[in-house]
This record gives sequence, structure tokens and C-alpha cells, in this order.
Amino acid sequence: SLYKKEKTADNAFELSMRYWSQRKKLEAIKYYFEAIELNIEVLARDDEYMLSMISEELEAKLEKGSLSGQEYLTLGRLALIQGNQTDGIKNIVKSTEIDKKLKDTASKILKDYVDKASVLELNNLPSEIYSFRQAYVFDKDKDYVYMRIVLSPRDSNRLIPIDTTISDGTIDNIKIVSAKEVLHVFNKPVIDDASRLYLLLPEKEGDYPEYEVKLIITLKRAQEAVEGIELSNFALPPEQEDNWSFIIASEFNNNEGVALGNYEKIDKGIRVSGYHLGTSKGKGPYIPFQKFTESLPAGTDVWKIIENKEDDVSLF
Repeated sequence: SLYKKEKTADNAFELSMRYWSQRKKLEAIKYYFEAIELNIEVLARDDEYMLSMISEELEAKLEKGSLSGQEYLTLGRLALIQGNQTDGIKNIVKSTEIDKKLKDTASKILKDYVDKASVLELNNLPSEIYSFRQAYVFDKDKDYVYMRIVLSPRDSNRLIPIDTTISDGTIDNIKIVSAKEVLHVFNKPVIDDASRLYLLLPEKEGDYPEYEVKLIITLKRAQEAVEGIELSNFALPPEQEDNWSFIIASEFNNNEGVALGNYEKIDKGIRVSGYHLGTSKGKGPYIPFQKFTESLPAGTDVWKIIENKEDDVSLF
């Protein structure tokens, strides 16, 4: 076929319409999705009849409880195309629960959705954040930001935006530590010196489910012309008590020029500086990477320091 010779959005769309005219629905929707991946402007074409018919058939099967993982995935993608973000994400996540083999495909679909959707489309009601703690950590020649956030979504949507003052170009990768609390995380630039993380959360029972999010962000250094980061957080109101940035590193680094925190402690070769962002209107410390060259002592439990559960000095 022409599509095999030249894989363009136009050819994929024409192939989709041809299969639809032959009532081969699975093939039609497959090539329709491929057309969208090649060019999002395909969505502007007059194909609503096909989409609505396939959606209605899958919805009817859903009511009978007989959808396969692949059908849940298709239903979710159709919902996203039709502007129903909540059901779209819910059904895509459901597809991976039924068929684990779909996890990578589902992740790619959701990442593409976040990348291509406008910020306005992705904005949901802001979550209720009970605790926000982030820490710059230097260890084993790498720069990291650890994040621990306790939150509760305010609506049924589980794609949660979290603003950061870490630029998108500074982020090398993001590791999810709390795998039962966060299914996927996607980052998207918003302005030059900031990015927005989108957390995909699993469904939980209850009207106001609570999630403890733990992420480790690996940063790029000078090889990418990045000299440092500012560890602020302007997304929370000043009255938010539990809103902190930390620097956690070996005490043998040269901290000259790095601002002192509201909380300072040196113990067992570790220096911890804590900056209460509520008292500084969200402004956190600027961290020049060149000041940090010494690794943390072996066995340092960074999460324990961030959570501060056993320290005799309260952060509140």
C-alpha cells in the first residue's frame, strides 16, 4: 500500500478511512491512531462518526464487564481525543492493570498526550498539598533533587501538576521511588527556568485519598552549561507550614556563598541546611554546582533526613 512506501499522516488517515468503509474497525482505529502520532492536526478532520461509533460499541461492552486490556486502551485513547481527560486516563491505566504487557505502550501514549496538549488543557484543580519537602543532594559525582510530597487530589482526575523551579533542560531523568503511589511522571517546560511535573496517580478508595509521592530527579551539570539551580517553590501559599527546601551534602564541601538555612545541622560528616519556604515567600537557596565535590558518607539515608522523623529539632 501507499502507506508502507511512505509513512505519512495523510496516508495513514486514508488507510484508516478505507478500512472503516470495509467495516474493519480494529484496523481503522489502529491506523487512525498512527496518523495522529505522525501529525496531531489529523484531529481536525471529519472523522467524528467513526470515533463515536467505536466508542459506543466499547462502552456497551464495558457495561457488560467484558473489555480486554487492549480494548480499555483503545477506549482511553478515544476519550482523550474527544476531550474527556478523566475517563481517558482512567481507562488507559485500567488497561495496564488487566494486561501488564501494555504498560510501556500506555506510558508512551500518556507522555505524548502530555507533550502535545496545551498547559490549559492539562490544568486541573490544584491538589491539596499537606507536606512539600525537596532536597538538593550531591553524592558520587552526581547532582540530585529528592522530592517528598504528601497530597490529596481535589477532583477525580489523577494527572496531577506540580510546578518546580528546575528547568526542563536541567533534568536528566526522574526515578519514582513510591511506585505504589505514582504510576508515571512526565515533565514539561513552562518557562525558561521552570518546569511542571505531571504525576499519574493510581485510583484509591475514599472521597479524599492521600498520596505520599517520592521522586529522585537526576540533574545535568556543567557539560550542559548548567551552573546551578534555585530550589524554590512558589506554588504553595505562604501560610503553608510544611514547605521546605534542603541541601544535604558532605560537611567537607566548600559552602562559601551558599545562604545559611533556617535550620542548620552537622552530624557524622553530613551537613543539612533547611530553608523554610513559607517564611521566604517561596524563595529558596541558589545552589552553585561547583561548590559541591565531596560525596556523602556511605549509607546516608537521605529520606530519613528529609522526613526528619527522629530529629530532636522540630522543623515546624
